[in-house]
Amino acid sequence: MEKKEVRLKCTGCGTAFKLKVPITDKPLTFTCKKCGKVMKIRLQAPAKKVAAPIPAAPSPPSPEPAPLIERGQQAETEEFEDLVSMGLSSPPTLPSPAAADVASPATGDSLTPESDKRWLVMLDDMMRGPFSDAEVIAMIDEGDITPSTSIRLGERPWIQALRVPQFAARFRAVGDGRAKEGAEPEDEAAWIATAGLRNVLPLVLPYPLGSGKYQPLAIFAGLAFALSALLCLDFTIGLLVNIVGWMLLYGYLDGLLRETMTSPGNPPPAWDFRQAAQLLPRGARVFVVLLVYSLLPVTIMLLVMIFGFLNGMALVGYVFMLLTVAVYAASLFVAPAALTTLTTSGNLGRALSPGVVIGLIKKGGKAYRDLALLSVAAGMLCMVATLLAVFLIDIPIAGFLVAALLMGGVFSYGHFLWFHLVGRFSAAHKGLTAPAASPA
Repeated sequence: MEKKEVRLKCTGCGTAFKLKVPITDKPLTFTCKKCGKVMKIRLQAPAKKVAAPIPAAPSPPSPEPAPLIERGQQAETEEFEDLVSMGLSSPPTLPSPAAADVASPATGDSLTPESDKRWLVMLDDMMRGPFSDAEVIAMIDEGDITPSTSIRLGERPWIQALRVPQFAARFRAVGDGRAKEGAEPEDEAAWIATAGLRNVLPLVLPYPLGSGKYQPLAIFAGLAFALSALLCLDFTIGLLVNIVGWMLLYGYLDGLLRETMTSPGNPPPAWDFRQAAQLLPRGARVFVVLLVYSLLPVTIMLLVMIFGFLNGMALVGYVFMLLTVAVYAASLFVAPAALTTLTTSGNLGRALSPGVVIGLIKKGGKAYRDLALLSVAAGMLCMVATLLAVFLIDIPIAGFLVAALLMGGVFSYGHFLWFHLVGRFSAAHKGLTAPAASPA
């Protein structure tokens, strides 16, 4: 029986396999050797076209159609590293959507040569194609292919359609057009990854209160205000209480992020204090990530700065003051990648791995840079609010309450927006943080 080599990724543990599978109309059962997940595979025999007899020369063989793969098999989404060798360094002129549908009046066949049909597309958990560039672009215009759709060139690895230069340009054109029309994209999370901050911010800025539900932000702001007031009143006791309190707040923000990933248009989730036992450990994981990438290095810079000023070394103090701001900005640039890794992989070790985080930053491209710049801007706003609070504490009678009100309000709104945007980015880039699978 004829066999064909296929790539299979386990839907349970993500391990990738290369198998030689018999071509048959009956589904075959495959059990993952790592986690025991049972999946079904079906490869249909290639259909052969019957060509009319031509006395002068035999008919050329028909191209073998791509195998159909059932739901058990997921597409790999690793990025191409050799786009130039694929002939994509000079993208062709983008045709109109109707160009792919033009047929020859004599034969009824598409005018696109078979040799140009080189793209395989994963649609509805089935591999379709091959398609030409023009046909793929037409499907982008119609909304059948989104930026996160898995696509591949021939037998090369699967990538997101967004990673192909000429298709990325089409997505941006489609996204800009929809933004001007005021329409919501069908794949909103993926569109957010390509549209840029200029088009994204008007959609996300009203998020904390845009749905008309004030309870989530009001409770979060109230807790943040109480924690800030205690910190301003008594730093030693307030610091310990703030660590536990922000673990609870980060547990809620983790849920907000995950809600955004599944349903970007939904309002922030309501608070449920009965789940505090689950919120604390989830928030502790987020707190550890932010501690390692931001709080700890910034604290070290601050301590050295204070040491310099207290010991008459003003130059050292000012140098480390500037370094503190620079380190804080750099940490805010990296933190969204660590949070994305933590959320999409569920693995704290991977989120704390510099190699994994830096790899995501590189693969995220412009979409990640936009997210990181917004993160830096929000963080700097929080820093300014904190510095202003230091001066407001000295206001007679209730200065610490005024300072806490400022910090609680800025921190609350800023964190809602930050985790909401990280959730949108994570939804559109799940494949970037998938662990590298080892073949059996």
